[in-house]
Amino acid sequence: MTPARFTKIGELLYGPSWRGALALALDVAPRTVSRWADETSPIPPGISIDMAKLCDEKAKQLANVACGLRSSHKPQGETR
Repeated sequence: MTPARFTKIGELLYGPSWRGALALALDVAPRTVSRWADETSPIPPGISIDMAKLCDEKAKQLANVACGLRSSHKPQGETR
């Protein structure tokens, strides 16, 4: 995984303050995440698998939220 891809995924998962949240999720020090993102340390190969799992979990959470939004929306006189 490249640092650019690592950063993009971190931002998608956790927003602008992603480094601390990702460090917590990966059970590493925030400084470690910063070194990986800043290209001062190589990103271990296993991190890709860990991040894929985090993406899967987030996707499930978002799908559940979307489903709840759809089921709670009862249009009143709308044609859409």
